[in-house]
Parts: sequence; structure tokens; C-alpha cells
Amino acid sequence: MAKAPAARRLPAAALLAGLVFIFLGVFNTIPFTDRAQAYTQDIATTAGVTYASLRGINAAISFVEEIEVGASVVVSGSINPFKFLEPLDDAVERLSSVIFFVAGAAAILSVLLATIGQASFVLIGASVSLSALMKLARASAFSQPVERLLSRMFQLGLMGVLIVLAFAISSVIGERMSDQSWDRYNAILDTAGAAGDTLETTGGGLTETADSIEKAREVVMMLVANSDELIRAIIGVFASYMFKTLVLPVLLAFSLMWVLRRPLA
Repeated sequence: MAKAPAARRLPAAALLAGLVFIFLGVFNTIPFTDRAQAYTQDIATTAGVTYASLRGINAAISFVEEIEVGASVVVSGSINPFKFLEPLDDAVERLSSVIFFVAGAAAILSVLLATIGQASFVLIGASVSLSALMKLARASAFSQPVERLLSRMFQLGLMGVLIVLAFAISSVIGERMSDQSWDRYNAILDTAGAAGDTLETTGGGLTETADSIEKAREVVMMLVANSDELIRAIIGVFASYMFKTLVLPVLLAFSLMWVLRRPLA
């Protein structure tokens, strides 16, 4: 007789735990969701700033490329002495498009993570609660199909929780691994991007005046002198975004799934 109450305690505890999960999911009080959201929002914000810097660099190079200087007597017409910057201009323009996509994806993720976390907790809570109720009621009709459905619900919910948890853990690991290089790269991009604002003060027209040519020469000298650092900064920022937004969360999510799927020794 003592075994009967003991056999009902476990389903009762599971029912209570399931109801707690449902409560947390419905009222969006999941502990680690806020950290995961803050992480993706920070990526979206910094990606937007980086995009603005890259567009400033792109504007500066495009301005310089269009400067026309009168040719000598040997060749009639005009020449564009700064056209050699066109490959760098193309590279910056393409990367800025990728960074803009990263910023948009991170912003969407910051919204989706809360929804995924809520839905996952509700799925886990519902599957655990319904399974516990079936055991408490000793329901045997259609028990196998229902148990398979509840198992699928639990697995789906667990997968969603692991995804959100992976982003929450990434916020700690990613910041510690990339903060120093991240700041250095962004400082270089900000300095180069300011060149676009400097050139805009010429008034918008592309002229042959000594002032415009001198400003263009200063920008060219700055870009050429810092070309190696600028290229490293562009590649480094792109790699950092890919690492923080995609590589690290995916690796953590798969690692957590692998650990949970291992049979207990």
C-alpha cells in the first residue's frame, strides 16, 4: 500500500514542473532570454554603426575617383588620377551590403528569440503536464500515439530552449574573445569613414579646384598609408560578426544537443 502514494508522487511533481514551465513561457519570465536578446540587439546596433562607417569610406573613395584633372597638351580632355582605388571601393561596397544584412538578421533574431523561448517553454510544460496527467489518471486508451506526440513536443521545445540558451552563453564567450580586436577594428573603420564627411564639405560638386584636389590627395594618402590595417580591419570585423552571430551559437547549440543525447553511463 505504501508503494501507491510513492508511485503517484513522481507524476505529481512532473505535473507541477510542467505548470511552472507553462507559466514562465506564457508570462515571458524565462531567465536567459533577456540576455540572448540583449546580445543580438547589441550585434544589430554595432553592425549598423559599422555599416555607416563603411558607407562613409565608400563615399570618400567614390568622391575621389570622380575627381577630374585637366590633361596636358599631349592628351586632350581630362583624366581621373584616382581610379586605381576602384577595387577597394568595390570591396567596401560589397562588405557594407553583407554587414547591413547581418544587422537586419540580428535585429530579427532579437525578436524571434523571445518568441522561440516562450513557445519552447510552453511546449515542454504542456508535454510534461499532459504526460503526468495521463499517468495520474492511468489512461491507457491511445496511450502510445499520445505519448509519441508528447515526446515530439518535448523534443521540439527542448531544441528551442537550447537555441536560446546557446545565444545567451555566446553573449559571455563572444564578448571576452573579441572585445579587444573588435574595438581596434572599429576604431580604424571610424577613422577612415570620417573621410567621407570631410569630402562632403567641398559642396557636392566635383571640380578641378586646387582645394578639392588637395582634399582628395589627403584622403588617398590616408587610405594608402593605412591600406593594410584597413583591409585587416574589414576582414576582422566581418569575421567577428560571422563568429558572434552564426558560428559560435550554432556550435554551442549542437554541443548542447550532443551532450543531452548521449546515453547516461
